[in-house]
Amino acid sequence: MNINEQIGKRLKHFRKKRNMTLEEASKQMDVSHQTLFKYEQGDTKISSETLYKLSKIYSVPIEHFFDQVDEETVRIQHITAQDLKRPLSIMLVEDDVTDAEILVGCIKDVNDKVDVHVLNAPDLAEKYLRNPPGRLPDLILLDINLPNQNGFQFLRYLKSSKNFFHIPVIIWTGSLNYADLKKAYASGACAYMCKSYEMRELVESTRKMIDFWQDVVVLKDE
Repeated sequence: MNINEQIGKRLKHFRKKRNMTLEEASKQMDVSHQTLFKYEQGDTKISSETLYKLSKIYSVPIEHFFDQVDEETVRIQHITAQDLKRPLSIMLVEDDVTDAEILVGCIKDVNDKVDVHVLNAPDLAEKYLRNPPGRLPDLILLDINLPNQNGFQFLRYLKSSKNFFHIPVIIWTGSLNYADLKKAYASGACAYMCKSYEMRELVESTRKMIDFWQDVVVLKDE
């Protein structure tokens, strides 16, 4: 781990101890949340002046940003009520406008608090993930047949990335090909859902999916 990554882990550690979101901390810093996210990921070198400002915001001595992260302390932190109740954020990668509109409509009908971002190509989805408007999505719904690169290629990219590998990916496709099913799981998908064009079935499967990811599991934070 290089020094930027080490400092980034400490920045994230102290921000969470203060129960601050990226948006709240970046607002106090007067920088974009994308910039603060890059600091926490260790992707950008951080100046001593910026560290000084953050030490005041997080109420910690600046030298603590250079300490080794106590992994045992991090491990035993408890899941909070905020972790359990936060609204689900979904990224849908789908180039068929009609399919995307129908699915987003079903999701909103089931739970209007779910945040859905639709991207119609993997390159746009990658760009979005690198500079998200808020936190990273909790879940990615990914079609197979996409422009420029197919869903399997993008899935392998996600699972090989240190920043995005933890995001659960559901293949959402019209393919009933068993070879595609096997390939999806071999590439790191957590689930394989076949598109339904019968509205009642689609709403019901969407409800089950949202209920599971919103109310049953506890998702990893950023």
